[in-house]
Amino acid sequence: MCSIPFATVIPMSTAIPPLQPTGASPAAIDAHRRYTSATQDLAETAGLINAAHGRLVDLTIVTMAEGHHIGPGLHTIGQYLCWQLGVSTSVANALVRVAKRVDELPTLVAALRAGQISLDQAEVVARYVPTEYDASATELAKVATVKQLKALLPHFRDADILAKVSRGLGAPMTGIGMDDTLKFAERGW
Repeated sequence: MCSIPFATVIPMSTAIPPLQPTGASPAAIDAHRRYTSATQDLAETAGLINAAHGRLVDLTIVTMAEGHHIGPGLHTIGQYLCWQLGVSTSVANALVRVAKRVDELPTLVAALRAGQISLDQAEVVARYVPTEYDASATELAKVATVKQLKALLPHFRDADILAKVSRGLGAPMTGIGMDDTLKFAERGW
């Protein structure tokens, strides 16, 4: 039985909903209240799911270390996870990819365990990001969609593509060999 401490899970989105309009009709105020409540519920639920995926990464690490996945008809840890968890191959492979990099990407895995990023976001970072950029890639994952991460992270070594894809996502992300602030200014940062 998996136990997730609710007090340590951070909601997926901590965005502040729009302010209630001054002089709004009762119907508009009620609609805003329902929107705010639904947004908060989604964020809290996403945080719980993300933290549960973090726990599954931890259990995947144990399974790989102790060889629980070895048996008749089982050739990979991914097959074992599909069978035991009832998940798709892509979910199983994402768990394995993140689990294999847990020592290399501690900031990423901590964010997943805390519910701050999703398994999909963590898998994209684990697929493309070198160890030394764990912290900056994790911060990017907290504000970028999976689609944005898939577009940006495969080009981590290309400054022009990095700038184009990450425009508007916040502070500039530095890639390998990118420390010239003048180049960032030229690219619109």
